[in-house]
Amino acid sequence: MRAIGQPHYFLTGGTGGLGAELIPRLLRMHRGGRVTALVRADDLAHARLRMGRIFQYGQHYFPDFDGNRVEVVVGDVTRPQLGLTRSVAARLRSNVTHLVHSAASIDLRGSREELLRVNCGGTQAVVELARGCQKLQRLMVLSTAFVAGKRRGLILENELDCGQEFVNQYEVSKFTSERFLRSLADSVPLTIVRPSIVVGDSRDGHVLAFQNMYLPLYYIGTGAILNPPGEHETLLDIVPVDHVAEVVVRTLHHPACEGGTYHACSDEASLLSFSRLERAARDALAKRRSFLRRRGSRIGASSAVLATRLGAFFDYLANSKRFSSEALRRDLGVHAPSSPLAAEFLPNLMQFWRQSEFGRKMPWEVAEVQAQKGSVGL
Repeated sequence: MRAIGQPHYFLTGGTGGLGAELIPRLLRMHRGGRVTALVRADDLAHARLRMGRIFQYGQHYFPDFDGNRVEVVVGDVTRPQLGLTRSVAARLRSNVTHLVHSAASIDLRGSREELLRVNCGGTQAVVELARGCQKLQRLMVLSTAFVAGKRRGLILENELDCGQEFVNQYEVSKFTSERFLRSLADSVPLTIVRPSIVVGDSRDGHVLAFQNMYLPLYYIGTGAILNPPGEHETLLDIVPVDHVAEVVVRTLHHPACEGGTYHACSDEASLLSFSRLERAARDALAKRRSFLRRRGSRIGASSAVLATRLGAFFDYLANSKRFSSEALRRDLGVHAPSSPLAAEFLPNLMQFWRQSEFGRKMPWEVAEVQAQKGSVGL
């Protein structure tokens, strides 16, 4: 690997939940390092407005966050040359040392055509840019552990095409992307990281937005879904976003991880049954459920309709699987981050969910409002 000066990171998906955790961590790696974030927007002003929320988040949770070292560029992974202007693309090819591709569509109900266009087409466009980067040290692509599809049992990190069937077209699109990446052989210095079901920070539960499992759990907790479909004792792999971010940052920079594929998942002892998550959600939303009942809401009246609408989530209650992290521990050695135990961080997730009023009062947004009031003497 060639020696470099200060790193220059190019990041797609910077306005997402994982991106919000990656940017501060990447800046911490080197005091002179920089991050250029690709943001889908109408123009630069719109892009900066979108990134402003990430800056608020970063400044709230990372005291050393330095937004002056983050550049925002307008683009779109589905467009030729990522939608970058010629001058911006040329500058990136001259300066970027690490390229992290985190942008993706996670629409579990999406069409095959659209998901392939975004997830596979976007990956191909990022690879094309990476091939032209003169100082490139590593290309990191975020995939998903669920490229394993409907397989059961232990899933190894070096496994991909095992003749498996898939739960949805999202899995197909990520599988297709990984197969394309494997065809590159040694043409780019590649690392792939596969997270499982990403949830909030293990220490205090904070998260940029409540996505994936939070939505069905909200309806279960409020009583809007009374009898969720699926096998309730299915073991689920939920992984805190801080662990995923640490896996990405550490494998991105470690020489032994070039060419590797790694799971950013929980340990086997950390898997939780869906029934346990249901109980936690009902406990966390007990007051909310009582409030809705006092208000006269028809809780449960549309239970079957909601369960059907959220069927893409409940489809995952059919195949218990375990994701091996043996390669991660082998290649990172003493630098391999330990996956927190879900039983220990689950209360933190529920507490933050409840205290933020289920997304209505996020701490960094409240702090920003208070700061603005203070600045005008209100």
